Amino acid sequence: MIPSIGRMMGRALLMCAMSTGLTWAESGAELVERRPVEHSSRWKKAWAWSAAALAASVAVDSASSMGRPEMNPLLRGSMGQFSARSAGLKFSIAGVVLGSQYLFLKRHPEQAAWATTGNFAAAGLTAGVAARNFRLPR
Repeated sequence: MIPSIGRMMGRALLMCAMSTGLTWAESGAELVERRPVEHSSRWKKAWAWSAAALAASVAVDSASSMGRPEMNPLLRGSMGQFSARSAGLKFSIAGVVLGSQYLFLKRHPEQAAWATTGNFAAAGLTAGVAARNFRLPR
């Protein structure tokens, strides 16, 4: 077992979240041309699918981690394992991220492409972690 994998995954997720936030902050300073309604509604649908993919990947990752030793100290329970409390915390974080994206995109729908891309990237990363967890022996 390599103890640094959990830290690397945490750092990668943090960097994805920070880069997405910085991109939104930078793009807010520029003059953005309004796109046609069809384009933004297409991205709105894509964002909804990306949010569903992220929620599903968090659920699969939680299922793959349940009862196993947890390397992330934020999610580690009192016995050092991933527990229902850990899953609740993980779902809460995902809910806050998606909720804040939803509120942000109501005001700035032209930024839906960035949020969609970030959600799909995070979903892929989380699904990869879940696949790795399922391959580990109990």
